[in-house]
Formats: sequence, C-alpha cells, structure tokens
Amino acid sequence: MILRLLTDIFFPERCLVCHRDTSARSAVDGSGGAGGRGYRACCSDCYAGIPVSGIPPAPRESDPPGFSFFIGSATAYNHPDIQKLVHALKFDRMRSAAEPLGDLLFAYASEARVHSAIAPMVAGANIIPLPLSKKRLRKRGFNQADLIAQRFGKRMGIPVAADTLVRARHTKPQSETASASERKENIRGCFAVKRAPPANIVLIDDVVTTGSTLQEAAKVLRAAGANHVFALTVAAA
Repeated sequence: MILRLLTDIFFPERCLVCHRDTSARSAVDGSGGAGGRGYRACCSDCYAGIPVSGIPPAPRESDPPGFSFFIGSATAYNHPDIQKLVHALKFDRMRSAAEPLGDLLFAYASEARVHSAIAPMVAGANIIPLPLSKKRLRKRGFNQADLIAQRFGKRMGIPVAADTLVRARHTKPQSETASASERKENIRGCFAVKRAPPANIVLIDDVVTTGSTLQEAAKVLRAAGANHVFALTVAAA
C-alpha cells in the first residue's frame, strides 16, 4: 500500500496520448497496471475523443460463389491519437496500448448498423490475428495483432485461434513498397495454414492501407476451407 502510494507520487502513470497524470483520471487499459515507462495506455478522456466509424463493411462483387470477404475499420489512421497508440504498441513495445485498440474494435463491432451487418459472419467464428514472420516476431517480442485480437475476443466472447495462420516466409514491410502492385507481389505466397480453419473467420490487424495483405491471407484461408472472412482493423490509412 505504502509502496504503491510512493510510486504514484514519484512515478505517476501517464496517458500515452495526452501525457497527463492518470492517477486521478481513469485509464482504459483494463489491466490496472502501468503500460511501460510509467505510462498507462490511454485515459478515458482521450479514448472518448477517438471517433468510431458506424459504416458497416461491404462485400466485394468479385468474391467467388459461396465465399465472402469483408474489410471493416474502427476508425481512421489520420487521427493523431490513434497514431500515438499504434506507434507505442508496435515500435515502443508498450503492450498495454493493445487494450484500448481492442476496445475500439469492440465499440465498432457493437455499433448498431455494423453489428447487424456482421452478426451472421461472427456466428461460430474464430478470431485469427494476422501473423508476423518469425524474424519480425523475434525482433518485436510479440505480435501486436495478436494482443489486439486477444482483447477484442475477450470483449466479444469469440475464441482466438492464433495458431491457424502462419507466415511461410519473411517479407519487407508493406510500408516500404512503392505501389499497390508492389505490395501485392511482396506479400504473394507469404501465408500458410497450419490447421484447418472454421467456416467463419474474423481476421484482425492493426492498420489497413490497400488491403493487399488481408486479401492474400483471405485467399489462403479460403483455399483451406473458410467460407467467410471478416477482416477487422483498428484503423484505415
């Protein structure tokens, strides 16, 4: 008790977004603990200021019969607070940042119009986080999509099957490619299915740009027997 009081005085927990002391303001990291270097993930004020999209995902006309692939995003990546949280998670290794990001996915999936559109897809579904290559996983120490997926799955009551989809080979980051066609070529053939997927899948990632990585993953899952893949990302760039 005394140690906790002294820690709060001399090393106050701070919101990753506004950097203000969160000891007197509720945080939404869900863990009750520090998010690394004295920070909590996100105070409730900053979390409430992040807009959540109410736009339901739309199917693609190019999908083959019996299969559907949707992409939905909770918010836009150009929001500065989202950029801070995603950067803190991926590059500063502050794992607690995954929890408000997962909560944003839950808020998006719970929005009335979105929920009615995705309800048939999430029925009996498994959550699959987009996997990292072994090289990138060793360097980062964790898969940020998996941490977000675990939080989202807990809130939704949907199991996470992180061992279903794997990276078959290492690729350079998609952010280092120069065009959409280069992105598709860079990611081609990089995924493999480790075990048979369920018919319905919720595929989780942090940020989507062109969607080529998610499309490649969906193609592999479809070939392995999936009927519906709902790709859900925290933000769209």
